[in-house]
Amino acid sequence: MITIAYKDIGNIEPVSIAEAKEYLGQASDHHDTMIQHMVTAARERAELYMNRTVLDKTITLTLDKKDFPDSRVIKLVRGPVKEVVKVRYKNTDGDWVTVAPADYQLSILTDPGILVIPSLSHGDIKNGIAVMQVEYTTGWGDRTIDGVQYKNPLPETIRTAIMMMMRTMYDQRDEFVRGTIISRLPEASEALLDGIRLTEFR
Repeated sequence: MITIAYKDIGNIEPVSIAEAKEYLGQASDHHDTMIQHMVTAARERAELYMNRTVLDKTITLTLDKKDFPDSRVIKLVRGPVKEVVKVRYKNTDGDWVTVAPADYQLSILTDPGILVIPSLSHGDIKNGIAVMQVEYTTGWGDRTIDGVQYKNPLPETIRTAIMMMMRTMYDQRDEFVRGTIISRLPEASEALLDGIRLTEFR
């Protein structure tokens, strides 16, 4: 089984309260807190639909031995990937061993990104579950990999889709409860996000 744990390391929403109010045509400050909650809920729903992260996150991918492929290539889900922080596995004695950065390669030329560990074999890894972990950061923005800087700004289509969802929540604000996720995205939002959505993320 592959399990995924998340930790937010970014806290600036892609749509500001000022932008949201302008989009809604609202000048009053009366609903500012509710609008901010709606922006957050819309962003979370967009992340869920796209199988991607918008805010910067640290992701820990935990694998059983059977999930480590013979190709030694691991798909890093919920990208875009910015950086690999740590790769480790349990050796046959049950001790955690950290793989040196020189012994793995990160490729962002594919989507999702992939991690290649050519020096690691199945015989090095303890039998059982949760015996391998990859920790990495995700999010939009500039990335430096192997000394090369890549520009990767948040697509405007994502910001627009978030504002559309936020507007739907605002129009139905009498039923809006912080923490609920709308069951269906507006069709226009889906159309914008479909081109960015990862349909294969495991």
